[in-house]
Amino acid sequence: MIPLVRNYQIPKVEFKRQLEVDMLDGSEQDLARIGVELGYTVAQERFGLKDLVIAETTRGLELYPRGRAVLLKTRMLDMRKTAPEKRTQRLLEAVNQMAMVLIEGFTSSSAPAVGYGFISHFGEDQAVKIEILEIRNGSAAPSDRNPAVL
Repeated sequence: MIPLVRNYQIPKVEFKRQLEVDMLDGSEQDLARIGVELGYTVAQERFGLKDLVIAETTRGLELYPRGRAVLLKTRMLDMRKTAPEKRTQRLLEAVNQMAMVLIEGFTSSSAPAVGYGFISHFGEDQAVKIEILEIRNGSAAPSDRNPAVL
């Protein structure tokens, strides 16, 4: 069965601490941490997911709910070194790659019914946006919540 795919955008993230803004100029690990924390916040506040865990694994930081009933993936893109005319293409490639990762996550016998991918990105102005993919495994009913609207 073909998965159901929906996408949303949060056009501007408001950081609560200056530390988070400062981390945008940090290392790859700093960016990964911000991306995971943004995914955590959106999953909790906008999709109502509970019991979320951020864990450091050999593959890096991972976000998941206890019980693993939902598949969650995050990514943070620093677009400052990407030429302006290539940013849309880079973002589309990241979205397509995220979709493939989520769909592959449905192949196990204990596959979750839904997967969410959170792709955070920013440019020179450090205005962070989040692209969200919601992919439902087979016949799972779509969410009636729009995370771009509170």
